[in-house]
Amino acid sequence: MTQAASVFVYGDLNCPFCFALHERLAVHEARGMTVGWRFVEHAPEMPTHAAKARSEELRELETEMVAIAQRAPDVVVNAPPFRPRSGPGIALLAEALRHAPEQTTALRRSLFRALWQDGINIADPDVLAHLADEAGLGGLRSGHRAHAQAAAWTDDWRTQRYNRIPTVVSQHGATLLGLPTAERLDLFLRSGHFGSSTDDVCRPTD
Repeated sequence: MTQAASVFVYGDLNCPFCFALHERLAVHEARGMTVGWRFVEHAPEMPTHAAKARSEELRELETEMVAIAQRAPDVVVNAPPFRPRSGPGIALLAEALRHAPEQTTALRRSLFRALWQDGINIADPDVLAHLADEAGLGGLRSGHRAHAQAAAWTDDWRTQRYNRIPTVVSQHGATLLGLPTAERLDLFLRSGHFGSSTDDVCRPTD
């Protein structure tokens, strides 16, 4: 039986602030905390190949890299060549959650780190197949139900009007909006009550 999550996180694979939060939460997961990730494709217009990346997207990515270096010096983050579309990776995670939830964490970790540490294009179908295979999920392909689940996560996030990622929600309903400091995150995880907001976020596109 799947253990209930201690916190839920709304985030996106192609958001560096979500990646930094993921790495910090991984430490708490190793200590027994359960984290339920609900992935949101906050920028579905992102390209699938570097050649199609627009100059304004690259400038935004560069700005975010500066912010990450200041906000999360404890996390190794390397700027990828461009910000790829995250929808295919999110659908793959939703499929993994349906069939092999115990292996979803490994796949999630691989997807995040492939992009934000190794600069690999996680919108490439061959890359997704390779990462799924490495996670022990060889042959995994996202189907209709997985895409429906991914859409439901995004719809829920929009319905709640969080309007930014990452968003952490405690079991008491308190929220952390954006990437908190390590100290603020620890306080929130211990209490479940003391939420906060920061400008270190990715915002949805219209």
